[in-house]
Amino acid sequence: MRVLNLAALRARHPRALAVLDAQTRKLGRQLAQLALKRVLVVASCPRHTQSTQWWYEQALLSLLVAADIEVTFVTDGWFEYDLDRMRSLGRVPTMIEGEPARVPAGSFDAVIAMPPSDLAIRVAAERNVPLVACMTKNHEVGAPTLTYPPPHGTPLWHAFARSEGFAAAQGFFVGETRDRWVPMGAPFPVNRYYSPPTDAVPTRHVLLLGTNARDVALAFAASRGAGESRIAVLGNHADRERVMQLAAAHGVAVDWSAQLGHDDMMALIASSSVVINPITTESHYSLSLPLAIGRPVLATESTSASVFYDPARSGMRLLPPGSVAVWADAIRALRDPVTWRRASDDAAARAASHHDAERFFASAIASTLRPTL
Repeated sequence: MRVLNLAALRARHPRALAVLDAQTRKLGRQLAQLALKRVLVVASCPRHTQSTQWWYEQALLSLLVAADIEVTFVTDGWFEYDLDRMRSLGRVPTMIEGEPARVPAGSFDAVIAMPPSDLAIRVAAERNVPLVACMTKNHEVGAPTLTYPPPHGTPLWHAFARSEGFAAAQGFFVGETRDRWVPMGAPFPVNRYYSPPTDAVPTRHVLLLGTNARDVALAFAASRGAGESRIAVLGNHADRERVMQLAAAHGVAVDWSAQLGHDDMMALIASSSVVINPITTESHYSLSLPLAIGRPVLATESTSASVFYDPARSGMRLLPPGSVAVWADAIRALRDPVTWRRASDDAAARAASHHDAERFFASAIASTLRPTL
């Protein structure tokens, strides 16, 4: 399964990707101080096709090879990995794809599990090496439980910490295994290499990113109040009729898109100068992706959105739910070129410093292994 067109990405963003490659190499040099020689990565999400998991797997593998670590990667996903990038960073992992039946013989310095699985825990115990546990998706009700308990007090690094699903995700570990984990958090990291900052000039002002669990009526009312007669909407096919009726009621024309691939979604975000996200429940990628690309975001005050907010930066504003006038003022303010440029730069800076997937993995590995190595 191909997640995105890698050749087109590189042709479109050569300068941004060169900068991001340099940042990966710098992180790799820092991680190399741990003196890891050989690492086993177990990515066990049976036959998963979630592209969000691919972003994380690719970020971890890129970081490890940049640290000059020999990586054996066991996965039951079915993705086309970016081997060209890993090769340019130093080496290509040994890939064991399909249903993971066995792990190669030999010694490892650590086992990295994403997410925790019986295979990863068992191999770490049998070979007497540390376990780095990273939860990179919230497991659904009915997901398999663990037979092998992890060592007591093992840190569990969760990419969706601060979301409502974080606590629920702990239900993946039943009975006595639950208190063996020490939950750690990360604020929705994104693989910025595949969602790089853009210098594209926006061709429209407002994009409503998502229609499920969004106050769509507020988005249209605020946009109209800010003087916008047409906005872009990326939504779900099932919501189209409802969304169009609300748009017509508020006198707003809609450029509609639905369920785009990653390439097209990045282009849509880049073509808009501000992303509005009046969420009514928790959200993550609809916030982190625009910031990574360098687009200011207006979002409803909520638990998950608060981790993106930095009062010293203008790239993200949290607005009260239901207040049309406040939202309209915020949309209107970003029409000013100077205000917008500052907010755009702040958005990308926030993504780089707080929501970067490679930094998430570097922190998880270093913080877990430093006491044991």
